Formats: sequence, structure tokens, C-alpha cells
Amino acid sequence: MKRYVQLTVLLLLTVSALQTAYAQNDLTNKVMMGYQGWFNTPGDGSPVNEWRHWFKDQTPNATKINIDFWPEMVEYPQQYATEMTYQNGSMARLFSSYDQSTVNVHFKWMRDYNVHGVYVQRFLGEAASNQQNFQNRNHIMENVMNAAQTYGRHYAVMYDVTGVPEEGFYDKVIADWKYLVDTYDMLNRPGHARQEGKPVVAIWGMGFSHNPVTYQTAQAVIDFFHNGPEKYRAYVVGGVPSYWRTLRTQSDTKTEPQWAAVYRSFDMISPWTVGRYNKTSVDAWKTNMIVPDLADCHANGIDYMPVIWPGGSWFNQTDQLYPERINDNPRDGGNNYWRQAYNAISAGSSFLYVAMFDEVDEGTAMFKVAPNAGGAPAQGTIVKLDADGYTLPSDWYLRLADESQKMLDHSTPLTSTIPIVPSFSVPVVYVSSTSPAVRGVLPGSFTIAATNVTSPVTVAYTLGGTAPAADYTATPALTGSVTLTPSAPLVSVAVAPATDHVITSGETLQLTLASGSGYTIGSATAAITFHASAPFNGSPAAIPGRVEVENYDAGGQGVAYYDTDVVNNGGQYRTSEPIDIGGTPAGGYFVGWLSKGEWLAYTVNVASAGVYTLEARVATPASGKSFHVELNGVNISGGIAVPATGDWQVYQTVRVTTPMISTGQKVVRIVMDTDGFNLNDLNFVLSTPGQGPYTGTPAVIPGRIEAENYDTGGQGIAYSDQDVVNSGGQYRAAERVDIETCSEGGYNVGWIGTGEWLEYTVNVMSAGTYTLQARVATPNAGKIFHVELDGVNISGPVAVPNTGNWQLYQTVSVTTPALTTGVKVLRIFMDGFDFNINYINFVSHGTGRVAAVADVLREEEKITYSPNPVQDMFTVNFPPAVFRTVSVRDVLGRVQHQQVIDAHRQEVTLQLVALPSGTYFVSLENGARRKVIKVVKR
Repeated sequence: MKRYVQLTVLLLLTVSALQTAYAQNDLTNKVMMGYQGWFNTPGDGSPVNEWRHWFKDQTPNATKINIDFWPEMVEYPQQYATEMTYQNGSMARLFSSYDQSTVNVHFKWMRDYNVHGVYVQRFLGEAASNQQNFQNRNHIMENVMNAAQTYGRHYAVMYDVTGVPEEGFYDKVIADWKYLVDTYDMLNRPGHARQEGKPVVAIWGMGFSHNPVTYQTAQAVIDFFHNGPEKYRAYVVGGVPSYWRTLRTQSDTKTEPQWAAVYRSFDMISPWTVGRYNKTSVDAWKTNMIVPDLADCHANGIDYMPVIWPGGSWFNQTDQLYPERINDNPRDGGNNYWRQAYNAISAGSSFLYVAMFDEVDEGTAMFKVAPNAGGAPAQGTIVKLDADGYTLPSDWYLRLADESQKMLDHSTPLTSTIPIVPSFSVPVVYVSSTSPAVRGVLPGSFTIAATNVTSPVTVAYTLGGTAPAADYTATPALTGSVTLTPSAPLVSVAVAPATDHVITSGETLQLTLASGSGYTIGSATAAITFHASAPFNGSPAAIPGRVEVENYDAGGQGVAYYDTDVVNNGGQYRTSEPIDIGGTPAGGYFVGWLSKGEWLAYTVNVASAGVYTLEARVATPASGKSFHVELNGVNISGGIAVPATGDWQVYQTVRVTTPMISTGQKVVRIVMDTDGFNLNDLNFVLSTPGQGPYTGTPAVIPGRIEAENYDTGGQGIAYSDQDVVNSGGQYRAAERVDIETCSEGGYNVGWIGTGEWLEYTVNVMSAGTYTLQARVATPNAGKIFHVELDGVNISGPVAVPNTGNWQLYQTVSVTTPALTTGVKVLRIFMDGFDFNINYINFVSHGTGRVAAVADVLREEEKITYSPNPVQDMFTVNFPPAVFRTVSVRDVLGRVQHQQVIDAHRQEVTLQLVALPSGTYFVSLENGARRKVIKVVKR
């Protein structure tokens, strides 16, 4: 009987040993890294909707930068513009951890470089602070789960409990863990790390001298993970102070003796070491800390995971006040990291924790960062990989991670020196779009970039998609090539809607890279989708005029508005949408319950160019509230401070002055910079008239432009003239441009000085190349001018011949490049002096004829019309069989109405009641015959 019992016990012990041997151990002999995942940007779709960790506030420039290393941005599909630029002037962009595509890139790198997985930092103090932060962290956690499954990596949650108070600490940790387990079934998701067959959880911060949590609460948390309900139990990693073992006074640990038992109740100890030593003291750290730590852990049956890191820099994080913190713990080309890895493994550790995968704030990032000045912004202080005199590829530290993994799992021999040398493979070229796909009428851009650029690489590209090419402009070109160099490995291709801003919702622009020699393609295409909002009432709001805030555009979340909750808390007006609208005492509506980062968009029509007084009716009982107003993506208001009015429904008017605003259909966006105030309306009051066509309608191209009909707006806006009087005294006598009677009839501009210029608002009706003809006169030789269109020289130098007399005119001609359609500004720039200009004329190469600006009508074909101004119906009378079509266009040349005229008709009545207030042009046509009537709609 005794022998049977002995055999049974032996059998049970053998089975138990086999179970332990074959239990899942995802951490043993594996390199794991910390993953912050804490980067957000405005427009990333997150509930926080702001710059986080990249900059100290919402000003994305060098004065507010918070990071010391810059990520290499080549491979990220979605990027967000900053106010910083690379050396070649291209916009510097950054990623958001909120985007699944960002986390996918990171986990792909982990797979490619043999990084086993990550501890995802879950900042309990942030996640528990409010619903927005909670949702933000949850979404990023989901991104990690998805990416780990896609790329075969492992992950575990590491709670960072810095700053979490003792009161409620236990409940917060346990409630959050239960939420993750119950909501996402996290422990059963592919990739969740297990050790000794149990799910892994890590807790970083308990026991640190600055942490308020007591040893009793810390022990209770550990006991829950060990002894709580089965579904929530876990293998617990302790991110502990470096002096956990000795409880040394005046160190990073609490010193109560009870902490010794708390530390030794963890399943694994991982002492924090970042910043604790440098390359001269790293070996002493091994002798004095790692070796005795390992012995203590082994004696107590605890696993031990030392923390290693590549180096550090924290100049920008400390407000740029301490220059000595720039690269204060040099990486030394990887030798710093490698020595730590060697020491930990040679001491007998079977685990490694690398801090951190993506920590650019303190400069410990292991992922791809800027290797040299070409990959980092030209502004600010950024540490590059060549800071210590080494020429390294951007992925050098990922390569070292791979090599340290091989050394840890004994697939390569233990060595105290780096076993590989830096090398550069063939450049890999990627294209990305500048931001999430939705751009509306705002400009967008693509970035073409390459890794491993050691010599110039020229890459051809084309732009296509569903958006008509004529509707968009691109810089440098719609189809062309860019050259990437070591000092400029990233180049932007900027795109924007053409002047008329006519967007069909869902239109796309796609940039496609062409294959070529000397490089391979990592991603061949990227796209921007343009989603346009539409006026709520069917017609754009008129400027000058009042914009009621509750009448934001139709189009939905992310297109016409952005709101952080999902219901209309006021329950008024547009109740099916999440914008919070309530009723005012006066019987109207207001928008309230505002949160920082929310915005509202309004399609408007600016009828009069100029400087405006922007008035806003606001109310709040609090102080320190603000917002700003954008027009087509440009801030036109600056920060508008909202005064404390005493009550939510006691409104006051605040006023700011805008910059010059041009005419045309645009999108106004109200952006909330804080929460806690109400908005009633905006009112745009024209204070200074701006530039506009002299005749009230843009000059038509093809056609003739009379030199004396330069735009309204005055000196420095519509023209630049060196003297203060009209020396010719004719036509526009009160202005400075020198106009006289012309021998060919009409007027000419003369008394010209070098550097003077004249501008004309024009409407290019037909795309294509043109013959530009100029009628000029001078008794002098060597005179010259040129013509610009929207700032681009389209003529080259135009030589003015000696015609023999000031009033003896000749025509000079040049050929323009291809012009796109739309309303533009033409400038005649005087590169010489002492010559006269009568007019310029554009002849289309498409038609081979000159389109006259004057109406082509015989005397008997005169027409009558009324009323003007008009409110609803506009009637035109004309002789029979003269005109075949009638159309109504706005000031941008866009057709608002068009119809055929029957041959016997002598009258047309147009219904204009649905059009917003402004200026329109009724055009009667029949082949070459054309009559245009300027109509003012009230």
C-alpha cells in the first residue's frame, strides 16, 4: 500500500511537471517593449481631437514641441500637418496612435524585426479622468489587439498608476481590468501574452516614493489578480523602483519594511532603470543591481525582467530651459543599448523589457526615427541618429533589437560588441495622404518619401481618381516627378480645389507612383476623398450678413460638424443630430453644451471683398472661454475671448477684425477652443471694401482687358503706383494710376514706372493655351513687362518695341502655358518704365478666334429688363429670333440657371427667389451674339 501511494505521488508530480513544462510561456527568452500609444492629433477622429504629447499645447510649432526625436514618417498612410517644415520647405507631418493604420505600421515593424510584442501602457489616471480620455485609450487598445492578431505579435496591458490617489485606487484598477476582459474578451483574443499558462498583466508605479498608494492597497491589488474570480486572474508583472530589493533610503522606493513582502508577491519583478546610469556606470549597475536582483528573485521563485533602453534626451519636454539635457545620455551608435542587453543576458536573465518602442518624448524610441537633418524639421531642436558621429539607417535600433533577441534565445553567441554593421539597402518609396481621407473644400496634400536615401532618387507620379482634373490644382504638378535626396527624403505634392470650390461629395484624388530604377515601391498609391457639406437651407449664407449658428451645413459628423456626444442635449430644432441646440429667451436658438475641439461648418457666399468686422453673440457664467473662426481652413479671427456674461442666456457681442476676404463661395468653420459657453450667431459687417472687378463682373478670358479697368481696392491692393496723382487726369481721376485719352479710342495707362503693377479679376472660361496680345506704344527701346495669373508668370518677359511715338501703337504677342478655368487675378507687372499700354487680349488656341468683351448686338437688338435690384422675378424683353439661350451665373461664373428660348419668344421671366443675396449675371446668347446684364439680388 505504501509503495502504491509513493507511485501515485510520483505520477502526480510528473504530470504536474509536464504541465508546467508545457504551459504557455510567451515571455521566456523573448524581447518585449513598452508601447506608449499616446499620440493624438486634431482631426484624427478621436474624442480628444487635439495634439497630445507631440506639442505642449495646440500650437504645432517649434516653440511648443514636446519631443526630442522625430519619427521617420515615410511609411505612415495617414499623416497630420504641423506648422513646421523640412529643409526643402515641405510640410512636416506626424501620426496619430488613434489611427489603426499607424498601429499596423508599428506591429509590422515588430514582425519584420523579430520583436515579440509589447506592454501597452494604460495610464489609469488619464483613462479614469473623463469619458473622452477613456474612449480614446480604449480605441488605441483595440488598435493594438487588431494589429497583434494581424502580424502575429503578443501584447499585455501595463497599468501606469502614476498620479492615481490612494482613495479609490483598488476599485479603479479592478474595474478597468474587468471592463477590458468583459468588453473585449481581451484574454481570449489572439496575441494576448500568457506566462505559466496565465494571462499577463503588469502594474507600473506601486512602491515608488512619489506614489501615494499604500502597501496594503498594493498587496490587495496583487491578491485580486492571484485569487479573485477565475476569469480575471493573471500573472502579475511588477514595474517597481530600481531599489526595490534593498528599500534604500533617499532612493526611488518607499522604505516601509512591509513593501519587501509586496514586491516578492509579484510573479515577475521588472525594476525601472531609465536614466539611472550611463555608459560609464552601466557595468557597475550590472554588478551591484542586476546580479543580486536575479539571485533574490530566483531564491523567492520570482521571474526577473531587467529594463534596458537605447539612450535619452529630454530638452523639449523640460520647456527648452536646460541645454545640457539635449542628448544627455548618448546612444553612441547603439553601443549604449547593446552593452545593457549583453549585461542582462550574461548575468543570467531570460527576459528583456526594452523601454520604449515609440517614446520620442524622452528620446528612448526604438522605432524608426530621423537618421539625419533631412528627416527632421528645420526648426527647433531635434536629436538625430547621427548626433554621436555615426551614419545610421533609420531602422538601426530595430535591427539591434533583432540581434539582441537572437542573443537572448541563444540562436547566436553571447557577444559584448554589436555583431552587425550599419548598411543601407535600396531606397523604398512610399506615398501617403496628409490626413484622414475627408477634406471637404480644404486643401490637402500627399507626401512622397523614401527610406535609405543615400543619393538622389527621382520618382515619377500621376494624379487621377474620380475628381475631374480641371476641378483641382496641384503643386508642383498634376503629373510629374520629384527628386528625393539624403537632405530632403520627403517631398509634398499639395492639392486644392480650383477657385470655384465646386465639390461633388465623394470625389477622390489618387496619387500613383511609377516604377523606376534605383528604388523599390513600398506603397504605390494614396488617396484623398473630398466630402462636401451643403447649405442647410439650400442656399449659402450671405456675407455681409448674419449666420445663425443652428443652421450649420448638412452633411453629418466629420463633414458638416464634429460633436463629442451622440445626442442633441438641448432637444430643439434639429433633434436627430448630435449638435446641442436650445431655445433663447427671444424665441430663436443657440448652440450650447460645447466641448473643446467641436466645430460647425457653414457654406457661405461672400458677395463683397474686403476687411470685415466679425461679431459673435455669446453667453457664459464662466471666464476663460474662447473659440476661433476659420474660412476655407484659414483662421481669420484669432482666438476670440468669451467674456463672463453672468448667465447662460445673457448674451453679449464680441468683435474682431478679419484679414482681407475675397469674394466667392467658401466654408466658414467655428472651432471651439474650450468648453462651457453658448453661441447665438455670427455677423459679418463689411468695414473696408476690398479688391474686386471694376465693372462689377470679372473680365472674360478669352477676350480683351482694357488696361484702365484695373480692379477696385486701391493702392497696394488692386495696383501699385509710385506717385500720388493720376498724371493723365482722365477716367479714374481720383486714383493714382496714370490714365490718358488714347489715340485708338478710349483710354490707355501711361507714365509707367519700374515695379508698378495693375491687377484684374478675370474669369477663364475655357481651359487651354492662349495667344496673349498686348497693345503698346513708346518712342524708347529696351522696355519690358510681364503678366502673372494667380501669382504665376504666364508670359515671360514681353519686349515693348520702339513704335516711334507715345500714341503710335503696335501689338506684341506671346503664347501662354495651359490655363485652367475659373476666377483668377491677373497682374501686369512693369519690369521697365516709360511706355504705354492700351489693352491686353487673350486669343484661345481652341477656337482660333478672338472673343470680344463688348456685347455683339446691332442697334435694333437692344433689350429692356426689370426690376433691378430684384427680389423674386426678373423679366427680360428682346426682339424676336435674336437669342436662343439664357443663363444666370454667379460672380464665380457658375451656372445657377439655364434654359432654351423659343424662336418666337420676345420675353423671358426668371425666378430668382431661391438665389441668395448677391450679384449675378444674366447672359442672353446666340452664337457670337451675347448680352450680359448685371443683376443685384436682394
